[in-house]
Amino acid sequence: MLIALYRKARADIRSHKLQYALMLAMLTMATLMLTVALIVQRSADTPWERTFETTNGPHAWLVSGRSDLDFGPAAALPEVSQTSGEIPTLANHPLVIGDEKYEVFLYGLVERPPVAQPQVVAGRWLAAEGVDEIVLDFSLARYYGFEVGETVDVLTAEGTRPLAIVGLAVNAHWFPYTDDTKDLAPGVAYILPATLAEIEPDPAERAKVMGFRLRDPQASQEFVERAYEVLDNQLATSLEWQTVRDWVTFTNRINVLFLSFFSLLGLAAVGLIIANSIGGQVLAQYREIGLLKAAGFKPGQVVWLFLLEHLAVGWVATVLGLGLGIAAAPTFSSPIAALLNTSAPAVYDPALLLSIGLTIEGAVVLFTLLPAWQGGRIDTVQAISVGYAQTPQRASRLAWLAGRLRLPPVIILGLKDVFSRPLRTTLTIVGLLVTVVVATFTVGAQATITTLGENRTYFQGTPADLRLTRNFVPDSLVRQKLADTDQVTRYYTQLGLFGRAEGHSDSPIFIRALADDYQNFDFGVVAGRMFNAPGEAVMGAGLLNLLNLAIGDEVTLLVDGRPLTLTIVGRYMELYNIGRVALTSLETVHQQLALELEPQVYGLAVAGGADAQTIRRELIAFSEGQFDVLVTSPEPSPPAVQLRSIAISLGVIILTIAGANLFSTTLLGIRERVRDFGVQKTLGVTPGQIAVSVITGVCAVALLALALGLPLGLAIYDQFMAYVGGQIGAGAEFGRMDWQLLALLLPGAVLLAVVSSIGPARRAAGLEVAEALRYE
Repeated sequence: MLIALYRKARADIRSHKLQYALMLAMLTMATLMLTVALIVQRSADTPWERTFETTNGPHAWLVSGRSDLDFGPAAALPEVSQTSGEIPTLANHPLVIGDEKYEVFLYGLVERPPVAQPQVVAGRWLAAEGVDEIVLDFSLARYYGFEVGETVDVLTAEGTRPLAIVGLAVNAHWFPYTDDTKDLAPGVAYILPATLAEIEPDPAERAKVMGFRLRDPQASQEFVERAYEVLDNQLATSLEWQTVRDWVTFTNRINVLFLSFFSLLGLAAVGLIIANSIGGQVLAQYREIGLLKAAGFKPGQVVWLFLLEHLAVGWVATVLGLGLGIAAAPTFSSPIAALLNTSAPAVYDPALLLSIGLTIEGAVVLFTLLPAWQGGRIDTVQAISVGYAQTPQRASRLAWLAGRLRLPPVIILGLKDVFSRPLRTTLTIVGLLVTVVVATFTVGAQATITTLGENRTYFQGTPADLRLTRNFVPDSLVRQKLADTDQVTRYYTQLGLFGRAEGHSDSPIFIRALADDYQNFDFGVVAGRMFNAPGEAVMGAGLLNLLNLAIGDEVTLLVDGRPLTLTIVGRYMELYNIGRVALTSLETVHQQLALELEPQVYGLAVAGGADAQTIRRELIAFSEGQFDVLVTSPEPSPPAVQLRSIAISLGVIILTIAGANLFSTTLLGIRERVRDFGVQKTLGVTPGQIAVSVITGVCAVALLALALGLPLGLAIYDQFMAYVGGQIGAGAEFGRMDWQLLALLLPGAVLLAVVSSIGPARRAAGLEVAEALRYE
């Protein structure tokens, strides 16, 4: 009997190649998406954790803006097991590449410290007499194409200081230098303390850092709070190991979020399609089942027959999908490993891959058992004589409505049997509904990235056309030059400070203190208003969420131990520091902090038609290379473009699955209605009218799915994007929608239905009457 089952299964697969090929394709796509999502999710943290252990990474990293602060009281706390020692630092110091300048942290080290120990991966460490040497962070060097043996320039008050690159090193106490983090955090480089003192002779302009290993790594926040207390709140900022880990894996986590969501929707769609396809396959072979039972097959053996066929297809799909998933997963999981110069996490996890395979095969078994069991229990004589229950004699409500509207008979004929198989039609509609939800997400993702790309404040922290950093040039000289530059129509100035809130020492807050003509720049306030009086502030959604505040509330931040009390009057969107940013006036800083600090950054608006690049070159030439001038561009960041590509790619996959579903379902329906088509031709219905009626029925199903799926998709999209906006500090307004593109879903649904049904419709139209009447 086993040989008979095998032969019958092989014959079925050969005789229904198209249906099984479609099932194979759908299962392969589902396996692919699930595999990529799970592998990336499980491997996102591994490279950083490996580097953290290798470099003996710090659980807390304390930063002082003063070079004379003694970290001794913090190092003496009982929670501390080991420290890096005090490291003199130049914070946000310009590295010169061509006429561009990029901020770096320059650490003054002779020997590599025991904590936060840079791991040299190319070249060597600094020589004791190497005052003209530098070791670059590996990710920074990789980003700009530097290699050992080359020279890099560091900006000084007298010009540039060339330093020979003698080594490249990785660390885990700071963020790898990428498109996603370079605007958030400077790169890292190591020089001798003597070199550092030559670059910046003024001790007041230097900073100091120290890394701490803790006996209980999970208590890092409590330690940082105590460190602030024993150091009299003299710290500029602090950083905990969890924050670094989360930022390193930030892009991966967002990718995994989208991949997981699309995989969930894709699996739902494929599950419904499998149920529909397999059920239709079983029902379409009822007469064959009757003949098998007449030949001695028992109901259980009929079930095993269909299970054998579908499990064989599922096994091939699982192998293909797992292989493709394993090949695709490194695209998402390898970049972080490359930046840390460590091996990529293994994508081959037998337990994980086995669980994915069992999930797919389990779905096949689940969706095969019920229709196969029903097929095995049918009456043998009925199955041979009439097959499965025939099309209902009474027309569907859609056909009745079409008749009342006096639509053409061919339309009524197409709508008559739309719900002749209620379960199958429902599954088809729900599967297409999921597709509509995915299409809504794809349109929304495209609109969100495109719209936010035009928001320079969100991606680049400024609404200006040019952003100028003066470095060693006096503020008065900068202002004089801007006043003499006719093509600069207006400008605002900015001083950047880091602060913290009580109870949130683990979350540094960036404060943009603005002055001059900032009121005439659009900072993208999405709720409330821009500040216009001392003591007022506009805050990013990430900061409001962190502190559980709202517009109208008052909050006190600590800056170098001094209180800064702000009244929140508005909310805006910015990606920097996960939206944990406050905008206030420089006047407020001067009044409350008693700090007469001058601005460092200038946001310039240029006259219409003026060439921003020409103005940039003129300003750099005037400063003799001291100015750092960036031309802001209204375009999204590379990670955002990657997210858009993921959404579009997965949307295309789901759309392909939906088309295959419609094709398969229509083909099965035609197989069941062969005799009906023969009768209709006998009564004078032309082949063209039969084709139109088939296409009409499929279009009706697609439009029903669109009518139900569109509002559902919009609701789910709003909730999902609000969640993502909260995760990245952008707020509930993060999501956008392109309504014009969304409106194309209507003709798109009709086009998908027509394209998917043309082949089956031509087959129905081409049936010979005699052949149709004696079918099966």
